[in-house]
Amino acid sequence: MYALGPGAGWTLGLDLGASHFELQAQGLDGSELRSLSSADRSAPALRRRAAAAVRQCTTDFAGHGPLRAVGIAVPRIVPTPTPATLADPWLPDAGLDDLVAEFRLRSDVPVLPENNVNCAALAELQSGAAVGQTNFVYLQVGLRIGMGLVLNGRLIRGDRGAAGEIARLPFPFAPGSTYRPDAFEHYVGSGSLLQRAHETWTDGAPPPTVPALFELAASGHRGAVAVVQAHARDIANAALAVVAVTDPALIVLGGGVGQNEQMAPAVERVLAEYGVEIPIRTSAFGDRASVRGATSIAGDYAMTTLVGGRYPARVDFGTWAGDQLPPEVTPGR
Repeated sequence: MYALGPGAGWTLGLDLGASHFELQAQGLDGSELRSLSSADRSAPALRRRAAAAVRQCTTDFAGHGPLRAVGIAVPRIVPTPTPATLADPWLPDAGLDDLVAEFRLRSDVPVLPENNVNCAALAELQSGAAVGQTNFVYLQVGLRIGMGLVLNGRLIRGDRGAAGEIARLPFPFAPGSTYRPDAFEHYVGSGSLLQRAHETWTDGAPPPTVPALFELAASGHRGAVAVVQAHARDIANAALAVVAVTDPALIVLGGGVGQNEQMAPAVERVLAEYGVEIPIRTSAFGDRASVRGATSIAGDYAMTTLVGGRYPARVDFGTWAGDQLPPEVTPGR
């Protein structure tokens, strides 16, 4: 009976990586106002370019009502901003105050940073491969590995914002072995995948890139198929650990390796060998999952501030918003 009009306001989502950014501006009525991307090897230059793009949007979309919130996906843990967590040596140096200040255009427009894999999980929940699911896992497999966990329809961040950091799973894990921090992430990363392919390759020149490896596997090249199947088993081992702890109804694979169409069915077959019958789907958004999730966070915040706790927000904004929250509003509770 009621709907938001084009003047109700708009939000911004930004995926700010080490060498690229993706931006998405969206009206609260669901209209997409702008979508753009840019790359730069210089991190400071990239942030300046991203900030300029955000400021340009505020000028171009002034007729769509107020900017309600800015969501930013970052490739790092986003801790709860308390003295205890920011001083925790287990967490990386926060460094988020400068980021928030740089992209906070007005005092009444909150900037909401979130881990990029968590953002991707929220995007899949809202309108992607996990629509209708209340319990699922998003596994991002590419240069590195990460996980976004959604239980009972809400993103699980943990006590320090580090839930889903499966790169820290003990590896190798066997009698007499020595645990090395982040060894698992190194082993399942795309760089090691390509290295193992080169070490076992016997039929001509090995593939120069991971996409080339997958192309050969898709064409039926026996050596490439063997490497891809072995990697699917490694990813399935990580999925088995996650399933044992969280019991999700679905696993969504994303990232440069995970989103390849060969991976989901291969991982599903390995899980079935262990008696785990769980569907594995490929990300609906690929490389744009994180920016869509950042936009989703900003939209959830905006809707929550408009209608109060009656809006079913999918993330607890209090973890970072802090004094950015209007005193009369307690969103997500």
